[in-house]
Amino acid sequence: METTSRSLSQNTTDADTDPLAVPPPTINDALPPELLLATFDFIYTEGTEPPSYPRSNAEAVIKHRRHAMLDVMLVCRAWHDLVAASPQYWTTVDVGIRESPQTPSKENGPQTSESQLSALELQLRRSGQLPIHINIEQQHVVDFGAVVDALQVHRHRWQTFNLLASKHTRRRIIRSQLIEIFKNPLPSLTSLQIGRGPLQLAEDEPLIATWFQVKAPRLHSLSSEFHLILPFSPSPLRTLTITGVDLERLYPPLDGLRVQLDQLVELRMEDCNPGAVLSILDTPRLSGLVVDCKTRNHPSPHSLPSYHELKELQWDDLGPDSTFSMLLPLCPNLTFFADYIVGLESEVPLEVIDEPPTLLIEISSIKQKMAAKEFLWPDLEEVLLDSATCAEITELIDGLPSVKRVRVLRDPTTRGSLENQENEKQLLEGLRERVDVAFSLNPDDSAKEESDAHKRPININAILPPELLINIFDILYQDTTESLPFPFPYDEALEHFSRHPLLDLMLVHRGWCNLVQTTPSYWTHTNLGVTDIIARAWRGLSRDAVPWIGKGEIKEVREQLDKSRSLPLHLTIAPGFISDFSIVPHVLKDHASRLETLIILANAASTGVPIRNASPEYLAQLLKLPLPSLKRLQMDELCVTPPTEMDLTLRIDLDAPNLHQLSSHSHLIIPQNPSHLTFLSVSNLDLQSIEAPFDGSQIELPKLLELRITDCEPGPILSAFLTPTLEVLIFRSEDRPSRSPAELPQYSHLRDLQWSDRGRDPVFKLGFQHCPNLTRYANYAVGQETEANIKILINGATILEAEENNSITWPKLEEVMFDCATCANLSVLVDAVPTIRRIRLLRDPIESPLPHNQNLEREKEILVELRRKVDVVFWLDPWTDA
Repeated sequence: METTSRSLSQNTTDADTDPLAVPPPTINDALPPELLLATFDFIYTEGTEPPSYPRSNAEAVIKHRRHAMLDVMLVCRAWHDLVAASPQYWTTVDVGIRESPQTPSKENGPQTSESQLSALELQLRRSGQLPIHINIEQQHVVDFGAVVDALQVHRHRWQTFNLLASKHTRRRIIRSQLIEIFKNPLPSLTSLQIGRGPLQLAEDEPLIATWFQVKAPRLHSLSSEFHLILPFSPSPLRTLTITGVDLERLYPPLDGLRVQLDQLVELRMEDCNPGAVLSILDTPRLSGLVVDCKTRNHPSPHSLPSYHELKELQWDDLGPDSTFSMLLPLCPNLTFFADYIVGLESEVPLEVIDEPPTLLIEISSIKQKMAAKEFLWPDLEEVLLDSATCAEITELIDGLPSVKRVRVLRDPTTRGSLENQENEKQLLEGLRERVDVAFSLNPDDSAKEESDAHKRPININAILPPELLINIFDILYQDTTESLPFPFPYDEALEHFSRHPLLDLMLVHRGWCNLVQTTPSYWTHTNLGVTDIIARAWRGLSRDAVPWIGKGEIKEVREQLDKSRSLPLHLTIAPGFISDFSIVPHVLKDHASRLETLIILANAASTGVPIRNASPEYLAQLLKLPLPSLKRLQMDELCVTPPTEMDLTLRIDLDAPNLHQLSSHSHLIIPQNPSHLTFLSVSNLDLQSIEAPFDGSQIELPKLLELRITDCEPGPILSAFLTPTLEVLIFRSEDRPSRSPAELPQYSHLRDLQWSDRGRDPVFKLGFQHCPNLTRYANYAVGQETEANIKILINGATILEAEENNSITWPKLEEVMFDCATCANLSVLVDAVPTIRRIRLLRDPIESPLPHNQNLEREKEILVELRRKVDVVFWLDPWTDA
């Protein structure tokens, strides 16, 4: 049985190398825009991952100095236009972001105001109506006022706004320009960052620090440097960062301002007076406070509110601090304290620290207040210190008995004299009997279990949700099922159905097995009888033994069919291994409407084994079911019983309006009219022995593109089928046709003719004259070269014989392929048909000459001359003009 996969593979190779053929499709032809965009989304997401917040000026410049999709846009015009027309890739709007954050070179100098505004308007226009993320680098904005005006039109779409600047920024802006940005409500803004760019009241005025409030009802994250930016109340703000703000020097003065931030959970302060900041903010839900000041002795506030929700306090220890002393009694539920900023351990100057922790200094005062019941110390559980001796740690634990963990960055057992180190080690042994103690960044004892857990292999099911696993499984399943050939050869079917395509995944563990078992799309390709052939081999039984499947196994098949729910079904049946074939139509009756592919497979390895309890009626009954979704049908050679009916040819009128591909052996299957068939293969079909006599009327196949005729008389079949659009005709047989039709229709669209050469053939001669537009001809079936016994041939191609050659009107052939021929005959052919560009010979006329071809020297000379005119190759060698 010949296969489409082999012959089409050869056809594709030839077409790809034909200079007159259509160029191979590009990736844009193969992939629809939707799939390209899905791929681009991964690239864009990776290139625009949200950074840590707040982001530094340098970090932002590096991140946004080139568009995330620039490389994609430079691939080709199609990709450029696709990206440009997709608003989701233009939601990050950059203004003044340079290739270098330093002073630009002459070649890469500042943009003009016009070019900068033009680029800004292009980005805004391409982003459509999606939320936008704005990044402005103050140093490189030419006309800040014009930029503000352009952005204001889209303020309802602002989601994040970052005005990036640093202490090195030289370009100044006017306060009114900055206020102008935020004077109107910003309904979509969730994140705001204002850098410490130079600001002045007017031209030629001194620099100032300012403050203002913004109307942003969805603002969750806010960071301001040098200037104080606060939201109006009520506000959903949850994270606030204030850096380098001197409240006493702000313009205009604060005048007793107080802001209610009911949802704030994290407050970070750097290089500012923490007492002054805390005194203007009402933060009843504050749970984390970070204070990183480079100086101490700030004036303490008159009073501070209580912080009952505060659980974590990080306060950079620069020595006794009145604000710190005032704050501690107001945090009754504090459980974590660090006298340095966690995450910035590398910036702690451990070598110059020579004072005890400030927390210890407070303990004596704390003890007195606790004794007088004026102060209840919080139940601290974890304390992090930059430097402390074991004696100081002991004193700390004595004063704070709730402490369970202590971490010290500088190891006290490695400093000082040897005697001091020994004393410290002894104290440490006693300490570790009371609490977990760790030095530097090494894990403490209580974290060991958690650390070990991280070292264990990660359970992929805990990371990937079932939806993502199914997406991965889909790819693996489709790779296996979508590449199946048609017609489906017996051996390939056995290999495919020997195991479920996802069996390896099902064997990983029960979770994956259940996922595959309950996903209908993984049960759309199933079989009846094929898998049981494999099962017999595993049990040491012969494939030719008594059929395996009976009524008991049918129940299991029904359950498997039910797994696919209502999805299209692709079914392969091996009748030779079904003990009672009469059950099959009843099994498929409820699923016939879903059948998209039906393959009735012959057991080629055991020809002659009959189908038990089957008759032509049961086979006809199966194919007479309504099959509204059927697109592919294959019926191989079947040996049915009773024996008296073995040679009977069935005629089956198929109720399958969407059938596109049909392969039938021995029986005439007629698709519904009008037919949508594009591929038809018939084998061993004798129209004269049909059960219901064939009346000789033509069968209309108006869309048929490829027709294959194997081991049967081609004349009656070509006369019976009306195929006005036929492009490929393949006839393959070991016998010469004996019945020539009186007439054949015209095949004006036929481009490819492959016809087994068995000597002078009147059917071929008649048909060849009806193919005026033929461009390729082969005297064998392409793709079946290995089955051609070319060594026993004694004559060349029949069509090249002088008598045949002179009686033929040649079409404008471009490519010819012969099993064997002499170079002299080929030279005559090329002279007769000058359009020929390629010639393939399976048998080398020089290395293996025909018996009557003894003048090899002359053959060699002719071959050289031929190769000056056309491309000549032997056997399966590639074309040299590819």
